[in-house]
Amino acid sequence: HQPMSFPNLPPRVEGEYLTDREADEAVAFIRRNREKPFFLSLFHYAVHAPIQAKADLIEHYDAKPRPEHDGQIHAKYAAMVHSMDEATGRILKTLDDLGLRENTLVLFTSDNGGATHFPATDNRPLRSGKGRPYEGGLRVPFIVNWPGRIKAGAVIDTPVNSIDLLPTICHALDVDRPSAHVIDGLDLMPLMIQGQPLSRETMYWHYPHYWWGGRVTPYSVIRHGSTKLIRWYESGEFELYDLANDPSETTNLATSNPDIVADLSARLDVWLQDTGALMPRQNPSYGKPD
Repeated sequence: HQPMSFPNLPPRVEGEYLTDREADEAVAFIRRNREKPFFLSLFHYAVHAPIQAKADLIEHYDAKPRPEHDGQIHAKYAAMVHSMDEATGRILKTLDDLGLRENTLVLFTSDNGGATHFPATDNRPLRSGKGRPYEGGLRVPFIVNWPGRIKAGAVIDTPVNSIDLLPTICHALDVDRPSAHVIDGLDLMPLMIQGQPLSRETMYWHYPHYWWGGRVTPYSVIRHGSTKLIRWYESGEFELYDLANDPSETTNLATSNPDIVADLSARLDVWLQDTGALMPRQNPSYGKPD
């Protein structure tokens, strides 16, 4: 394979670590645009497979003791998180050095929970991880920083979703939302600044495909308040959890609560139809796990 190249970037330096290079480019972008409004979207490839890290950091974490029953045992994975943290710190320091921190909204989040199938990390007390419909796969860090506007150190328990980022950013910039598209998300600024509750009680996830050699099969999820229903398409089975009292999803309540299953399943069907969601289909050529 030929190395990927970008016409507006200088070529890679031999031995350069990708996360460091991404931070270099982000810092340079901020400095170039310091005198005007800018939008920086930085999606680190870390933390992600292949699990590759800098040798000195691997050695650092490999020397640390592994507490009994602690799933965080992967030194390379920890070293990748370390590099990502350093990159984030460099970006924030640049904003500080340029006097831009109080006029910049910073959002830090992830697209899925930590990968447990390597195993690379451990999301306990949340169940499972990346690609799965359980809280270890769906719940992710979401940190917002805007000094002078959003109270530092505040913890908000209200469930939100990445679809909320667009209307939230539009509010922060005092610009209208795009009118040519349906916007599914909600503006989070009133919640974060004034503590106003969101006008949303129900959230949905739809995963209509196979992943990891067929070990993860198609599913949909509906969360209504703190009640969560998982629908598995291959088996037709349901799992029902009370997240308020069982955040680790240890007790499936589906069999003992058929009325709740029926209600949430009907709500899910309406949402799938309204959104024109693609439905899963069996692919005989797709390998299944042994």
